[in-house]
Amino acid sequence: MRPAVLILLAGCLPADTSPATPAAADPIVHTWKVMDHVVTGKAAIGDADAREMHGRTIEITVAGYTSPWQGTCADASRQSRHRSFAEIATDLDVPAPGRTHAEGFGLADQLVEYRLSCGTIRSPPLTIYIAGDHAMTCANGICYLLVVAR
Repeated sequence: MRPAVLILLAGCLPADTSPATPAAADPIVHTWKVMDHVVTGKAAIGDADAREMHGRTIEITVAGYTSPWQGTCADASRQSRHRSFAEIATDLDVPAPGRTHAEGFGLADQLVEYRLSCGTIRSPPLTIYIAGDHAMTCANGICYLLVVAR
């Protein structure tokens, strides 16, 4: 056979290794945008002050986060657990109208609670409750409703 034919035939052979399967997307690693809020029974700030946070973002990376409330952490540890929205709302003292509003926003019955703790700065952990591309985080008795920023 001619060398050109051999080269063409070699190009038709299957690859020696199979392509790597892409890793599953990490549901927490996103830029999250504050779209709305719910005032809880533990609110330390008013509704108008909470509204000023609309449009702000929380950036969560594989290693850390940047949040308007906790600051920036480059080396956060992470814990997660599955919880029902009803249990979370009870713990946070979210009143019935706030629960209805959060559920209508897209927070499903089952959420994944992530607790990010920073080893280098002294601040409360960043806790975020995720349901797909919708989430909620709370600070000063206000629960902020988040979406993945696009």
